[in-house]
Amino acid sequence: MVAVVIGIVNQAFAQFVTEQLGDAVWAEATARAGVEDVVLVTTEAYPDELTFQLAGHVCDIASIPLDDALTLFGEHWITYAHSRGYGPLIDEAGGDLQNVLYGLEALHTRVALVFPDSDVPDFTAEGDSSSGMHLIYSSRRRGLGAFVLGTLQGLVKHFDEDVTIVREPLTPEGNGSTERFSLTWR
Repeated sequence: MVAVVIGIVNQAFAQFVTEQLGDAVWAEATARAGVEDVVLVTTEAYPDELTFQLAGHVCDIASIPLDDALTLFGEHWITYAHSRGYGPLIDEAGGDLQNVLYGLEALHTRVALVFPDSDVPDFTAEGDSSSGMHLIYSSRRRGLGAFVLGTLQGLVKHFDEDVTIVREPLTPEGNGSTERFSLTWR
């Protein structure tokens, strides 16, 4: 077993697992991953492989489908990030859900400035309606669409909006993925 440095997303995942599933699940997942000690360094990039390995072990141990776990974790991420001092990034993006969604690309540009080794996704908001809009998510990283769905659900809760979200995975581009999220205000 080895010591591993993890970034803030993995720290949030560890908190999510221990709060929702218990310390024993996290301990067993890290043991299966061969991780002896987890050290937080919030400004360091972290390998996706470790994240997915830990998530896979957690899902196996708790008998939870990976997409379900990633969606729940995405919701948790919004609360976690807000409580860890990253709330102003969300708040500066806009005062309501629609403005935040239109500001996601700028928000991720600021994240990339703070974390220069990060591989941030691209977001394009389409439609300008009080009844609905589309958000196009593109990333070189695969397998994170369920996490994005969860973060959108977390933002809906954060802004106390009544919104239906439909996820539509689109044809993967190269090694990455593109998905459309249709949001309808009720």
